[in-house]
Amino acid sequence: MRTLVEVDEFDADVDVPEDGDARTSASVDNAFQALADRTKYLKARHEEVAEDSDARLTIQEAYALALLSGTALERGDYLTLSSLVAAAGFSLADSDQQLVVPAPTGLYLVNIQALITLDTDLADDTSFLKVHSTTSGDISSSISYGARCDIVPGRTFVHHLNTLVNGNIYIKWGTVANTDRTATITQGVLSVRRVT
Repeated sequence: MRTLVEVDEFDADVDVPEDGDARTSASVDNAFQALADRTKYLKARHEEVAEDSDARLTIQEAYALALLSGTALERGDYLTLSSLVAAAGFSLADSDQQLVVPAPTGLYLVNIQALITLDTDLADDTSFLKVHSTTSGDISSSISYGARCDIVPGRTFVHHLNTLVNGNIYIKWGTVANTDRTATITQGVLSVRRVT
């Protein structure tokens, strides 16, 4: 009795004995070897698919949900995050103005919905919420993402913003003309889900 050494390859042919071939172990060695090799090959591919599925499931389960708020926000202020509900690895930092994502960082889909009330006594200007992101934790080196919703003064309105972010997340209040305009953010919700 001996043990075949399996090889991780899919043999193209499986040769079997025919009538008249010698009845020896050597006559079936090629067939058994080919089948053993195919078995090892298929098992390895099955394990690769299972690992990939586990990785995708882990990505899909990476999410965070937080409340957004800010009173008398001036241009350049960052909103406060609270009541964080998240998968493992997310946390709040910088006086609850930064959502720290788990390492290693990936690409996250960010969605914001909020009620915003603007002051009415300032000159007309375009105002907006904007997503900033940084992988270093230093907001001075942040990347400003272009997704924004333009806002007209003197109204309370629902603001929606969707963008993709690679790194930790801040939400900033701004104006196009860089004039100071205060605003109050209520009923704000930030949702984040990893997509890669």
